[in-house]
Amino acid sequence: AALTADADGDGMPDKFEVDYGLDPTFDDAQDDADGDLFTNLEEFLIPSDPTDIDDPEVTRFVAADGCSACEYPTGGTANNPWSLVFGLSQLDTQPGGERSQLLLDPGEYIGDIVMTPNSTLKGLPFDVYNLGQVNFDNQVVITGTIQGAEGAAIEDIILQRPESATNTVLLTMDNVDMNVSGTAFIGLDGQTFTGILTLGAAPGNATIEGSTFTLLDIGLDIEGVIPT
Repeated sequence: AALTADADGDGMPDKFEVDYGLDPTFDDAQDDADGDLFTNLEEFLIPSDPTDIDDPEVTRFVAADGCSACEYPTGGTANNPWSLVFGLSQLDTQPGGERSQLLLDPGEYIGDIVMTPNSTLKGLPFDVYNLGQVNFDNQVVITGTIQGAEGAAIEDIILQRPESATNTVLLTMDNVDMNVSGTAFIGLDGQTFTGILTLGAAPGNATIEGSTFTLLDIGLDIEGVIPT
Protein backbone atom coordinates (compact mmCIF):
# COMPACT_ATOMS: atom_id res chain seq x y z
CA ALA A 1 0.00 0.00 0.00
CA ALA A 2 2.89 2.35 0.75
CA LEU A 3 4.04 2.07 -2.86
CA THR A 4 0.64 3.07 -4.23
CA ALA A 5 -0.45 5.64 -1.62
CA ASP A 6 -1.48 8.91 -3.26
CA ALA A 7 -2.23 11.54 -0.62
CA ASP A 8 -3.19 14.31 -3.05
CA GLY A 9 -5.12 12.03 -5.44
CA ASP A 10 -3.31 13.31 -8.52
CA GLY A 11 -2.66 9.89 -10.02
CA MET A 12 1.01 9.78 -9.02
CA PRO A 13 2.02 7.69 -5.98
CA ASP A 14 3.59 9.59 -3.11
CA LYS A 15 6.80 7.56 -3.45
CA PHE A 16 7.21 8.61 -7.09
CA GLU A 17 6.69 12.27 -6.19
CA VAL A 18 9.10 12.15 -3.25
CA ASP A 19 11.74 10.31 -5.30
CA TYR A 20 11.68 13.05 -7.95
CA GLY A 21 11.26 16.04 -5.66
CA LEU A 22 7.60 16.72 -6.47
CA ASP A 23 5.01 17.67 -3.84
CA PRO A 24 2.97 14.63 -2.70
CA THR A 25 0.50 16.92 -0.90
CA PHE A 26 -0.37 19.05 -3.95
CA ASP A 27 -2.07 18.07 -7.21
CA ASP A 28 0.74 18.78 -9.67
CA ALA A 29 -0.20 16.14 -12.23
CA GLN A 30 -0.61 18.70 -15.03
CA ASP A 31 2.54 20.65 -14.14
CA ASP A 32 5.68 20.21 -16.20
CA ALA A 33 8.63 20.18 -13.82
CA ASP A 34 11.35 19.93 -16.47
CA GLY A 35 9.79 22.00 -19.27
CA ASP A 36 9.72 19.26 -21.94
CA LEU A 37 5.95 19.60 -22.57
CA PHE A 38 5.27 16.21 -20.98
CA THR A 39 3.20 16.66 -17.83
CA ASN A 40 4.35 15.13 -14.56
CA LEU A 41 1.54 12.57 -14.83
CA GLU A 42 2.48 11.66 -18.39
CA GLU A 43 6.07 11.11 -17.27
CA PHE A 44 4.89 8.83 -14.45
CA LEU A 45 2.83 6.79 -16.89
CA ILE A 46 5.57 6.48 -19.56
CA PRO A 47 7.56 6.04 -17.17
CA SER A 48 10.29 8.69 -17.30
CA ASP A 49 12.05 11.21 -15.06
CA PRO A 50 9.80 14.31 -14.69
CA THR A 51 12.82 16.42 -13.70
CA ASP A 52 15.06 15.49 -16.67
CA ILE A 53 14.34 17.53 -19.80
CA ASP A 54 15.99 14.84 -21.96
CA ASP A 55 13.74 12.06 -20.66
CA PRO A 56 11.72 10.54 -22.34
CA GLU A 57 13.01 12.41 -25.42
CA VAL A 58 16.08 14.53 -26.03
CA THR A 59 14.61 18.04 -25.98
CA ARG A 60 15.97 21.12 -27.72
CA PHE A 61 14.51 24.56 -28.38
CA VAL A 62 13.96 26.40 -31.64
CA ALA A 63 12.92 29.94 -32.60
CA ALA A 64 12.22 31.65 -35.91
CA ASP A 65 15.24 33.91 -35.33
CA GLY A 66 17.31 31.23 -33.61
CA CYS A 67 21.01 30.49 -33.94
CA SER A 68 22.21 28.73 -37.09
CA ALA A 69 25.75 27.86 -36.01
CA CYS A 70 25.78 27.11 -32.30
CA GLU A 71 26.05 23.48 -31.26
CA TYR A 72 24.54 22.25 -28.00
CA PRO A 73 24.95 23.20 -25.17
CA THR A 74 25.78 26.69 -26.45
CA GLY A 75 22.64 26.60 -28.57
CA GLY A 76 19.42 24.63 -28.60
CA THR A 77 18.46 25.82 -25.12
CA ALA A 78 15.47 27.86 -23.99
CA ASN A 79 17.71 30.91 -23.60
CA ASN A 80 19.57 30.43 -26.90
CA PRO A 81 17.36 28.43 -29.29
CA TRP A 82 18.40 27.07 -32.66
CA SER A 83 16.92 27.95 -36.01
CA LEU A 84 14.61 25.19 -37.24
CA VAL A 85 16.79 23.97 -40.11
CA PHE A 86 19.95 23.98 -38.00
CA GLY A 87 18.13 22.26 -35.14
CA LEU A 88 17.03 19.39 -37.37
CA SER A 89 20.60 19.01 -38.61
CA GLN A 90 21.79 18.52 -35.03
CA LEU A 91 19.47 15.66 -34.13
CA ASP A 92 20.22 11.94 -34.19
CA THR A 93 19.46 10.86 -37.76
CA GLN A 94 19.75 7.08 -37.40
CA PRO A 95 16.53 5.09 -37.93
CA GLY A 96 15.63 3.42 -34.66
CA GLY A 97 17.90 5.81 -32.78
CA GLU A 98 17.18 7.99 -29.78
CA ARG A 99 13.97 10.05 -30.04
CA SER A 100 14.38 13.80 -30.11
CA GLN A 101 11.95 16.69 -30.03
CA LEU A 102 12.29 20.31 -31.06
CA LEU A 103 10.06 22.68 -29.08
CA LEU A 104 9.21 25.57 -31.38
CA ASP A 105 8.68 29.06 -30.01
CA PRO A 106 5.67 30.92 -31.45
CA GLY A 107 6.44 32.65 -34.72
CA GLU A 108 6.54 32.16 -38.47
CA TYR A 109 9.13 29.76 -39.89
CA ILE A 110 9.60 30.36 -43.61
CA GLY A 111 11.08 27.72 -45.86
CA ASP A 112 10.86 24.05 -46.77
CA ILE A 113 11.76 21.52 -44.07
CA VAL A 114 13.30 18.04 -44.32
CA MET A 115 12.70 16.09 -41.14
CA THR A 116 15.11 13.62 -39.58
CA PRO A 117 14.14 10.12 -38.36
CA ASN A 118 12.63 9.86 -34.86
CA SER A 119 12.27 13.62 -34.51
CA THR A 120 9.22 15.57 -33.35
CA LEU A 121 8.32 19.14 -34.22
CA LYS A 122 6.13 20.35 -31.38
CA GLY A 123 4.27 23.65 -31.27
CA LEU A 124 1.64 24.96 -28.86
CA PRO A 125 -1.89 23.49 -28.62
CA PHE A 126 -4.64 25.52 -30.32
CA ASP A 127 -8.23 25.04 -31.44
CA VAL A 128 -7.53 23.41 -34.77
CA TYR A 129 -11.29 23.23 -35.49
CA ASN A 130 -11.87 26.96 -34.99
CA LEU A 131 -9.02 28.67 -36.84
CA GLY A 132 -10.98 31.91 -37.17
CA GLN A 133 -10.53 32.44 -33.43
CA VAL A 134 -6.82 31.55 -33.37
CA ASN A 135 -4.23 34.33 -33.11
CA PHE A 136 -1.56 33.13 -35.54
CA ASP A 137 0.97 35.50 -33.94
CA ASN A 138 0.87 33.36 -30.80
CA GLN A 139 1.25 30.04 -32.59
CA VAL A 140 3.87 28.08 -34.48
CA VAL A 141 3.36 28.71 -38.20
CA ILE A 142 5.49 27.00 -40.84
CA THR A 143 5.12 28.69 -44.22
CA GLY A 144 6.58 26.08 -46.50
CA THR A 145 6.51 22.33 -47.08
CA ILE A 146 7.71 19.38 -45.01
CA GLN A 147 9.36 16.18 -46.20
CA GLY A 148 8.58 13.52 -43.60
CA ALA A 149 10.93 10.90 -42.17
CA GLU A 150 10.65 7.47 -40.55
CA GLY A 151 9.41 7.69 -36.96
CA ALA A 152 8.97 11.46 -37.14
CA ALA A 153 6.03 13.42 -35.72
CA ILE A 154 4.37 16.82 -36.10
CA GLU A 155 2.25 18.19 -33.27
CA ASP A 156 0.27 21.40 -32.79
CA ILE A 157 1.57 23.30 -35.82
CA ILE A 158 -0.02 25.48 -38.49
CA LEU A 159 1.44 24.44 -41.86
CA GLN A 160 0.54 26.83 -44.64
CA ARG A 161 1.37 27.16 -48.31
CA PRO A 162 3.74 29.96 -49.32
CA GLU A 163 2.40 32.30 -51.99
CA SER A 164 5.05 31.09 -54.41
CA ALA A 165 5.93 27.40 -54.26
CA THR A 166 7.17 24.79 -56.70
CA ASN A 167 6.16 21.86 -54.48
CA THR A 168 2.39 21.34 -54.49
CA VAL A 169 2.22 19.21 -51.32
CA LEU A 170 2.45 20.56 -47.77
CA LEU A 171 3.54 17.28 -46.13
CA THR A 172 4.97 14.34 -48.06
CA MET A 173 5.19 10.95 -46.35
CA ASP A 174 7.22 8.97 -48.89
CA ASN A 175 7.10 5.38 -47.61
CA VAL A 176 7.68 6.49 -44.01
CA ASP A 177 5.76 5.81 -40.81
CA MET A 178 5.11 9.04 -38.90
CA ASN A 179 2.47 10.67 -36.73
CA VAL A 180 0.57 13.93 -37.24
CA SER A 181 -1.67 15.47 -34.59
CA GLY A 182 -3.26 18.83 -33.84
CA THR A 183 -2.00 20.33 -37.10
CA ALA A 184 -3.79 22.72 -39.47
CA PHE A 185 -2.96 22.40 -43.17
CA ILE A 186 -3.82 25.59 -45.04
CA GLY A 187 -3.60 26.25 -48.78
CA LEU A 188 -4.46 29.30 -50.88
CA ASP A 189 -7.87 30.00 -52.35
CA GLY A 190 -8.06 29.19 -56.04
CA GLN A 191 -4.75 27.32 -56.21
CA THR A 192 -4.24 23.57 -56.55
CA PHE A 193 -2.49 22.17 -53.49
CA THR A 194 -2.50 18.98 -51.39
CA GLY A 195 -2.31 18.78 -47.60
CA ILE A 196 -0.70 15.36 -47.11
CA LEU A 197 0.60 12.93 -49.71
CA THR A 198 1.33 9.37 -48.56
CA LEU A 199 3.29 6.95 -50.73
CA GLY A 200 4.12 3.27 -50.28
CA ALA A 201 3.34 0.76 -47.53
CA ALA A 202 5.00 2.34 -44.47
CA PRO A 203 2.35 5.07 -43.97
CA GLY A 204 -0.08 2.24 -43.21
CA ASN A 205 1.32 2.39 -39.67
CA ALA A 206 1.12 6.18 -39.51
CA THR A 207 -1.41 8.08 -37.41
CA ILE A 208 -3.15 11.26 -38.54
CA GLU A 209 -5.49 12.68 -35.91
CA GLY A 210 -7.03 15.94 -34.70
CA SER A 211 -5.94 17.81 -37.82
CA THR A 212 -7.78 19.97 -40.35
CA PHE A 213 -7.44 20.83 -44.04
CA THR A 214 -8.45 24.26 -45.36
CA LEU A 215 -8.34 25.90 -48.81
CA LEU A 216 -6.81 22.79 -50.36
CA ASP A 217 -7.72 21.06 -53.60
CA ILE A 218 -6.94 17.72 -51.92
CA GLY A 219 -6.70 17.25 -48.17
CA LEU A 220 -5.21 13.75 -48.01
CA ASP A 221 -3.89 12.00 -51.11
CA ILE A 222 -3.26 8.31 -50.37
CA GLU A 223 -1.17 6.52 -52.97
CA GLY A 224 -0.43 3.35 -51.03
CA VAL A 225 -1.59 1.78 -47.76
CA ILE A 226 -4.19 3.80 -45.83
CA PRO A 227 -2.87 5.43 -42.60
CA THR A 228 -4.79 4.87 -39.36
